[in-house]
Amino acid sequence: MKSFNVKLKNVFYKYPVSEKFALEDITLEFFSGENVVVLGENGMGKSTLFLTTNGVYKPTSGEISIGSHIIKDKNDLTSLRKTVGLVFQDPETQFIAPTVEEEISFGPFNLGMNNEEVRSVVERVLDILDIQKLRKKSLYALSGGEKKLVSIASVLALDPKIIIFDEPTAGLDYSNIKLFKEVLEILKKRGIGLVISTHDINFAWEWAERVIILKDGKVLAEGDTISILSDEKILKESNLEKPDLLKFAELIKTEKDIIPRNFTELENIIKSIRLG
Repeated sequence: MKSFNVKLKNVFYKYPVSEKFALEDITLEFFSGENVVVLGENGMGKSTLFLTTNGVYKPTSGEISIGSHIIKDKNDLTSLRKTVGLVFQDPETQFIAPTVEEEISFGPFNLGMNNEEVRSVVERVLDILDIQKLRKKSLYALSGGEKKLVSIASVLALDPKIIIFDEPTAGLDYSNIKLFKEVLEILKKRGIGLVISTHDINFAWEWAERVIILKDGKVLAEGDTISILSDEKILKESNLEKPDLLKFAELIKTEKDIIPRNFTELENIIKSIRLG
């Protein structure tokens, strides 16, 4: 259910040392409870979009709003950063404290919570992600997958409505990618909006409800996953490959309204064809 939204309206962003806009006339909306993937080649503006949506970067022009409230001052920015959590590609870039428990506690303490409130938040987050066993560990003694979980936990401790992930599966092996997908399912069930940038077109095809494609800092295309990723003109212009499952569906000539989104659906289609 899409009950909460953050909106960017005609947003432009230019880095201080650049003459060119990194984001140009961006109008987008992100909802709680929705799975969104942002695609585009390196340097197309994905990370800049995320840092602007999260309030780290202030738009050169345009506006960002939470619901109907336009972000205007420092208090609004604090609210935006609490509402829209951002998980960086490299977890270590966002670590501040020495241990897992202290890292998760940092954000709530910054919001002015007292010791008892913070303890309650930490317990809740550790339970949600099933990482109680990590609480006393040094952040730098963790595996790559564990560091990713802790970075998610520290964001989750702020009780965001939307969480943005910048290239979350980069550098993870298969087992950790599988674990990450399980965490996404946990967050989805809690009604959190999930926005992910990735170069994995097959992940986007299987997981996303909506796809946004950026090119040269602009929105090249936006819409439901099947419509966008089956459009050969859009794929060519954005230099993206067609998803493997869509290729398979075309090979076995499935009907247009029966397009597999995962391998289980593909298997069922093949079985039905064999049965005639």
